[in-house]
Amino acid sequence: MQTTEPHIRVGAYALGALGSADAFRFEEHLADCAGCRVRAREFAGVRAGLAVAGPPVVPGSGLA
Repeated sequence: MQTTEPHIRVGAYALGALGSADAFRFEEHLADCAGCRVRAREFAGVRAGLAVAGPPVVPGSGLA
């Protein structure tokens, strides 16, 4: 993770898309950044909604 712009990682963090090392570093950033804490809470609702956004899609044999 680039330390110059950690704010752009908030969506990936909230969606669980960061690796463990990047997530750890972003959590250190969260301790000092109220704005990112707010955004992470907002994205948490999005993550829950994505789980029920539509039916599961099975990829065709050409994509597997």
